[in-house]
Amino acid sequence: MEVRVEISVRAERQSRVDYLLDNLDVRFSEEDYRLLMRTEPDIKTKGNESFKVKYRVKVPRGNELRIGNSFGDIFIDDREEPVEINLAYGDLKAGDFAKGGELKISFGKVEIGHFETGRLHLRYCDFFSVESASELDLDQQLSNVELNKVQDLR
Repeated sequence: MEVRVEISVRAERQSRVDYLLDNLDVRFSEEDYRLLMRTEPDIKTKGNESFKVKYRVKVPRGNELRIGNSFGDIFIDDREEPVEINLAYGDLKAGDFAKGGELKISFGKVEIGHFETGRLHLRYCDFFSVESASELDLDQQLSNVELNKVQDLR
């Protein structure tokens, strides 16, 4: 597995850039067979100040993919293994999920190519689109859903 973290901050003065960088904590821990990554900002931004943390994770084929994410976007290439994604306040853009999985999405936008079979739990999604699927179990609340070609929908 390969992980790359990119942090960018924006402030008008160098002293504020230094403050933001010094007080933005990115933590890694291992638990069982999982790698946990967490951003813990202990900062107060002022005016036009902002910060962004991007995690780029390369997961080798053959490994399950489980993601829990709040307040950030997720981009995923095609996956041969089942996926489990819990996303709140962010967008998901993905290729094909050949073995499907389970998605729990709240307050975001989602675009997926093919999603073979699985469960979708959607809450307040601005837009959710799947190009094709074989079998979907859909539980949605106040979401805009576009399913182009689905063989079996429950």
